[in-house]
Amino acid sequence: MTRSARASEDLLQEVANGDLSGIASLQYDQGRTRKAAELDLQTFQLLQIVALAAVDAPPASWYLHLQAHEETLEIEKVVGALIAIAPIVGTARVVSAAANIIAATDLVEELTEETP
Repeated sequence: MTRSARASEDLLQEVANGDLSGIASLQYDQGRTRKAAELDLQTFQLLQIVALAAVDAPPASWYLHLQAHEETLEIEKVVGALIAIAPIVGTARVVSAAANIIAATDLVEELTEETP
């Protein structure tokens, strides 16, 4: 087993045991979190979208997600991610996510128009 795999396995065990100290500092730092996850930006963003949908996040959470990334995903990727998780999270969560994404996008546009 590689050192990286062993470290990942140890971290996973710590989190499973309720010890979040190994990831606590990453909670609000998108850049460090993505680096620690060792994922490309698009995969990272898609996973966050899936997580927001799974927890039925409100429009404000979607807004924060949309604002956190300089690069935006193609709408087809977002829709594809929602379709992929529908059998697991349920159609109600997917419909709610779609509505919340639209509300957050509208909020972004409103705030952008108001900014001089």
